[in-house]
Amino acid sequence: MTWAVAAAAMLFAVGAQIVLHRYTWLGLTLYGVALGLWLWAMRRDGRLLGESRPLPEPCTPSQPWYRQPRRLILLGVCAVATAVNVVYSWDDTFETVGVVAWVISVGTFVAAFWERRHDEDDAADTPLLARLGIATDGWRLSWPIVAFLLVLAVGAGFRFYHLRQVPPEINWDHIEKLMDIRDVVERGLRPSFFYRNTGREPWQFYWTAALIWLTGLPVGFYALKLGTAIAGLLTLPGVYLMAREVYGRWVGLWATFFVAVASWPVLLSRVGLRYPFAPLASAWAFYFMLRGLRTGQRNDFILLGLTLGVGLNGYTAFRAVPLAVALCWAIVWLAARRSDLGRRLRLGNLALAVSAALLVFVPLGTFMLWKPRAFWGRSLWYLADNEIPGSPLLVFLNNLKNLALMFHWRGDMVPMSTIRYEPVLDPILGGLMVLGLAVALARIVSRRYRDHLTLGLLVAGAVALLPSALALPFPKENPSVVRTGSGIPVVLTVVALPVGVWTAGVARAWGRRWQRALAAVGVIALAVALMWVNERRVFVRYVEGYRRAVVNTSEIADAIRGFDATLGSMDDVYVIAWPWWVDIRSLALELGRPDWANLLESADLAAEHAGDGRARMYILHPSDKANLERLQQLFPAGITRVRRSQWGWDFVLYIVPGDVRTSAQPSTTEEVP
Repeated sequence: MTWAVAAAAMLFAVGAQIVLHRYTWLGLTLYGVALGLWLWAMRRDGRLLGESRPLPEPCTPSQPWYRQPRRLILLGVCAVATAVNVVYSWDDTFETVGVVAWVISVGTFVAAFWERRHDEDDAADTPLLARLGIATDGWRLSWPIVAFLLVLAVGAGFRFYHLRQVPPEINWDHIEKLMDIRDVVERGLRPSFFYRNTGREPWQFYWTAALIWLTGLPVGFYALKLGTAIAGLLTLPGVYLMAREVYGRWVGLWATFFVAVASWPVLLSRVGLRYPFAPLASAWAFYFMLRGLRTGQRNDFILLGLTLGVGLNGYTAFRAVPLAVALCWAIVWLAARRSDLGRRLRLGNLALAVSAALLVFVPLGTFMLWKPRAFWGRSLWYLADNEIPGSPLLVFLNNLKNLALMFHWRGDMVPMSTIRYEPVLDPILGGLMVLGLAVALARIVSRRYRDHLTLGLLVAGAVALLPSALALPFPKENPSVVRTGSGIPVVLTVVALPVGVWTAGVARAWGRRWQRALAAVGVIALAVALMWVNERRVFVRYVEGYRRAVVNTSEIADAIRGFDATLGSMDDVYVIAWPWWVDIRSLALELGRPDWANLLESADLAAEHAGDGRARMYILHPSDKANLERLQQLFPAGITRVRRSQWGWDFVLYIVPGDVRTSAQPSTTEEVP
């Protein structure tokens, strides 16, 4: 009965979120009923709080590193290599000597402090494959890894299906990134910081360049999207390990499934910009953080530092994650300093994490010291370079309120990365999140649990969301799905708590065949409903909003290809400039000719084309009547075609046939759907 009531609570929570926008009071009432049922069920059966994973045996401290000659030698090599790396990083260029020194410095640091494990029976020493569920006595796979692989396949489908078509059009940010990738791939430039578009970290550019070198893809929109989709897929194992580290296997599987299908991480993975590199790095960083706190193992803190250093080279919003990790460590230490968990927290391990992160960050950090204005320019533009509309404190508090409401009430306004103003979570995940917060808070205050790791994880997740709220001069840009991306692993782990603990509990409590069958039907129905809802959000509603916000470059490119294949040459097609319309660089990239730049500021410049007998086509904005009339005067035999777009981005083609340009035949106008 208890587990049936818990299931009813989840249904009431989902129903509450479904009706919340149309019938607010009814939605709030249903949420109250859902919370009441869930709290009653938790009091009846403590298993609804989830697992309480025992702490492993504390590791035996090794001989201090300063008494081991081998470690001292390695640290000496690390110091020399770091100095060389700094010297060769001052000019904002990855030079061969500097890169080799960088690898040596990081490698020797890790080797100097890496602990060799002797107790193979310790759960903390289990190999990574075994931790994922792969049996070590052959190729036999356990059911958890089979389930994980199925979830991974679903996540791959959501990220790679129709990737060329969704998102459908290239925009300004894509153009800027592709120009930088061309510099790396074709011109051989190797900057550690990319100046275009207010400055960006290097991870995505070299990631995409490596993908192009490996696959032979052209420098284009698809290569960008493929690179970020792969990054999004690599996030899933990190989420599984992070959630499982504290809450067990079932919560880990559900959290991974939610990240695999939820429109929030899926869209960030498909859009082709730097956004998915933040949750990718944060998922693995939070995993090593939680594992290090549980085990006290030095190696986990070293890996944490390496992950933080790599993440700082990804997306600007990730800069909040090192602060999140530090606050998590401090909160757990303050809350658990007299417990067995607290006695595992050694300040030296935290110092190792910081040192490892700094070593990975050396090239970009050197640039930061050399040109701080360029490095911090994007952040300062949001924080200090614009006037705040009102009291900074009140604006910040209002931003926090809107940030908290993004999951259930009103989301982001930018249609290129989300469904405009739609809650970030779909109704199913939004309803489960309320119960997940109830489970997390109950674990923190329960005398049985005193779950300090959950407390630290919630604090870290909240800090990871803060970059959105810090856009004080532009409160309309908050909430932002991209600046909160580092918090995705934590948020969706919280969402997974109620269904994860329910599934684990039912698997033990319902022993009869019909009961297990009923539970299986419910689990499958939830999974199918989530996939259906988010498939509609990603491949239908998002695409509709995106097309209405971004110029239809692909349709214009199709018209150019048609002219090139029938009447003339692509070199004889010209775009007549119009404010805030098509970017000629986007057309060039769409056509596969990055250097194509046939842009005329005015139709008067087409006068030099008269009399040479070549067919030409001019592309105009539908409101540009003056330039169209000028073309008709210059080439009276031309044909005007209005290309209609279902997305509202009509454009005009003025086609001049070859060898009849001086005839006196009047021009004609046609509409083409």
